[in-house]
Amino acid sequence: MLQAGKDADSAEVQRWGEQLASGLKAYEEDVYQVTLEMFTAVLQNSGIEVKWQPIALGWRGETYRLMKRYEEALEDLNRAIELDPKFDWAIARRGETYRLMERYPEALEDFDRAIELDPKSWAIASRGETYRLMERYPEALEDFDRAIELNPKSDWAIANRGETYRLMERYAEALQDFDRAIELNPKSDWAIANRGETYRLMERYAEALQDFDRAIELDPKSVVVITNRGKTYQSIKLYEEAIQDFDCAIELHPKADWAIASRGYTYHVMKRYEEALQDFDRAIEIYSKYAWAIASRGETYCSMKRYPQALEDFDRAIELNPKLDWAIANRGETYRLMERYPEAIQDFDRAIELDPKYDWAIASRGQTYLMLKRYSEALADFNCAIDLDSDSNWNLYNRALAYQALNQPDKARADLALAIKLAKQHYEKDPQNWNNAFNLALYYLAAQYNQPAEQLYRHVLSQGASLERTHAAIQDLNDFLTMFPNHVQATSMRQLLQSSLTEVM
Repeated sequence: MLQAGKDADSAEVQRWGEQLASGLKAYEEDVYQVTLEMFTAVLQNSGIEVKWQPIALGWRGETYRLMKRYEEALEDLNRAIELDPKFDWAIARRGETYRLMERYPEALEDFDRAIELDPKSWAIASRGETYRLMERYPEALEDFDRAIELNPKSDWAIANRGETYRLMERYAEALQDFDRAIELNPKSDWAIANRGETYRLMERYAEALQDFDRAIELDPKSVVVITNRGKTYQSIKLYEEAIQDFDCAIELHPKADWAIASRGYTYHVMKRYEEALQDFDRAIEIYSKYAWAIASRGETYCSMKRYPQALEDFDRAIELNPKLDWAIANRGETYRLMERYPEAIQDFDRAIELDPKYDWAIASRGQTYLMLKRYSEALADFNCAIDLDSDSNWNLYNRALAYQALNQPDKARADLALAIKLAKQHYEKDPQNWNNAFNLALYYLAAQYNQPAEQLYRHVLSQGASLERTHAAIQDLNDFLTMFPNHVQATSMRQLLQSSLTEVM
């Protein structure tokens, strides 16, 4: 039209040509307001032929969609489809709009209809993405496979299939797809970030950090990626770096509840409980049904020995997500610490039913059975927990107590010897790990090595062991004395630890 206007020396035709060219150029440059004005001008022109109206409406609808003005997008796409019921492109675009609005059944209906009209449509991949968001993973994979077969260079479909594999915990296949997608599009920050998340879940933290760094370089304002890098730092105990990332993510998006809750959990691990509570409160205020944050706040209350509040949070989290096994197990642990043993057993049973390989819950149930003097059941649990984690000196110690109670002293001695060996190895590497040091002293006591036990207890106290860990060591001695109430040295060591707390007070 622009050229025709020049050739015919028609100012009107030339003006239209310029507006159309400007609108299409703006679309390519993501300046959608200019494009919108162009399509609106076209539609308002009485000279437009009826057969072109669905196309103009469809494209204006697509422009609204890209501007996230979804209701207006639907209005235009509905009109376009009314005028041309076989306009498969507009039907598929309406499906995309429904998908972004999380109206998944309507999205599927449109994608089905578009694919029926064009069996080689790009809508196949979008339908796959809709299935993925609905957690219908096998159907998502089927669609992605078909879309990739039609277009082997579609990095978007390949990356989304990779994400589906990741969500199915099929990490090796996920990595293959992300590698392939990134090779096709080295600047796909989304694929790079999701490959990083896959590495994080596989505990391949160095590779995860590399990918997160690269993704953040491509998109410095990606709150999700910055948060995931923070979670990676948290996993490798680089807590200050983790806090920095969470701070950055929260500054970019002050209502990013997941980033706030993740920072709260880092504070919890750092034993900065008041700051942890502040963050959990803030995250829960933003999203009142955030089960993970509620349960994590419960865990913090439990660490602070504020057991009623911990139970309240665990109850609420479990009501929101009855399959949150770690919250159920932590509620069980809270009951155990409150000496409400039957309720603890119920929760551990339920958590283990959800995850039969949950070694911590199994071992904690074993400890509860010890307190209830149900030694055979305790022994069965410790056997199972040790099968799952053979390097746990704590489980070996507890199994030794069960053997001792069942009058099997040889097996008890063998387990204690191994527990002491493993704990000594840890102690040599990190003598200021108060948890391990107190445990080693307790193992000495159980093995009747009274002098080394006392020396180690006194040494740990002299080195400034935390109050929290000293309280926990007293609780461990209480549990030991519940089983062996006449153990003179254990009673003496408990008095020593209690006296140290009184001195601090």
